[in-house]
Amino acid sequence: MVYLYNVKQVDRAQAPKSINDLLQSKWKGKMGMDQDADDWLAALLEYYGDEKGKQIARSLGAQQLNIRKGRTLVSQLVAAGEFPVQIDAHHHEAVSLRKAGAPVDYVFPEPFVPVKSVSSLAISSQPPHPHAAALLVDFMLSKKGQEIAFKQRRWPRSRRGKMGQ
Repeated sequence: MVYLYNVKQVDRAQAPKSINDLLQSKWKGKMGMDQDADDWLAALLEYYGDEKGKQIARSLGAQQLNIRKGRTLVSQLVAAGEFPVQIDAHHHEAVSLRKAGAPVDYVFPEPFVPVKSVSSLAISSQPPHPHAAALLVDFMLSKKGQEIAFKQRRWPRSRRGKMGQ
């Protein structure tokens, strides 16, 4: 997950970069979130522990979030300027909006709290070149493949700051 923000409303230097940033009073009523963000909440609880995770969730709830159904809708509302920040945007959605010319940018929060959504890499049951397909999967799972994916903004750097450590 990334924090998506409208660049016409939020300067990059002022964009929230952490959970603590989201809890600042200046963001009250200015953040959007999908009503079905249970995966995000589960990741928060797992990362911070039950007690601290619930405390953070309650504090976020006190920020008067703009709750809507569907992350794509929330992302589109940020792009339209309905509210300046989305706290549970999908990375691929943020990239697509930027490529389409929407006035948005995004930040991988620090610390990065990984949400357990699956990114799949699959091989067809009968590929025309099965060995080449297997080599591609091996490469994509290698340190070098992950570094390339990171540089292309496909996924974030590891929590430790360096790929493969």
